[in-house]
This record gives sequence, structure tokens and C-alpha cells, in this order.
Amino acid sequence: MRVLPFAAAFGWALLLAAVTAAFARAAPFGPGPGVGLGPWTPDLALVLLMALATSMDRGDARAVAAVVALARAALGIDTPFALLAGLWLAVELLFWSASRVRVDGRFVHAVVAALASASLTLWLRAAAALRAPTPVPLERSAFDDALAAAVATGLVAYLLGRAPARLPGLRGLWHTEETWERVGHVRS
Repeated sequence: MRVLPFAAAFGWALLLAAVTAAFARAAPFGPGPGVGLGPWTPDLALVLLMALATSMDRGDARAVAAVVALARAALGIDTPFALLAGLWLAVELLFWSASRVRVDGRFVHAVVAALASASLTLWLRAAAALRAPTPVPLERSAFDDALAAAVATGLVAYLLGRAPARLPGLRGLWHTEETWERVGHVRS
């Protein structure tokens, strides 16, 4: 039964989204007290999704993207449909990249995670602007925020590699059991 690994993915994504939100809002690294990292906060739930999706098929990766979107929507102000579309875009970007280059290496994986973070940031800003009843003046450019998020998320994805996929309870999502028929020919 694969329900338990998806439930574990939801729990880890919820925890990582909460940690990301705490860093974004409460960390004392901004220009004022309690401002937080702001756009320089790495998207840890996206790092988890990208680490899991590199060793999954496209359908399962989309399902994990939906689980991560649900977890992020529970803690954020973004709409669930905008998050779902943005995270599906990240999964499609990963699989498109995997069809052109090998994304198993740390550097390429980090670059793809950074591009996914930038596209997700731009998409969520555009979705929020479309939902706003009146135009809201922005302090910073959306591209500046996307660049900051891409650098932070790419750096964390490079440092962690595929380690987030090895968190407890997630093995059932990416690991396939080898049968003795497939590995038995080595001994004969």
C-alpha cells in the first residue's frame, strides 16, 4: 500500500513549509527586527519535491507535487490551485530537463531546483496580482524576489543533494524492490 509514503510526504512537506515560513518571517537577518529572510528564504518543500521527483515516474511525481501543494497551502496565503499549478510546472521542468541532460548530479539538480524556484516565485506573484482587487504597489521587483529565491533554494538543493528523499517514511515513494530473478543472474 502506497498511502503511508504519501502521508509521510505530506507530513515532511508540512514540517518543511513551516520551517520555511518561520525563516521567512521570524529570522532576525533582515534590515529590521523580525523581518526575516524574506525573498532569500530557501523553499525547503520544493527541495524535498525535487529530490523525490528525480527518482520517480511522472505520475507519482505529480501526486507528490499535489501533496506538497496541499501542505504549503495549509500554512501559506497562496491559493491551493496556484500552488498546485506552480509545483506541477516544477515537476514538468524537472522531467523536461531530465530528457535533455542527466539531473542526477548535484550541480545540475541544484540548477533545475533554482529554475523551478524562480518560476514558482514568479507564478505565485502573478497569481496574487491577478487575485488582488486593486493593484498593490510593490517594494521590490518580482524578478528580484525570484532571483533571491532561486539562489537560496539552489544553494540548499546543492548542499543537500538527494538527502531529503531519504527522510524516514519516504522510501516507498522512490525505491522499487528488486526481485531475485533480476539480480540472480549475477551469481550464475
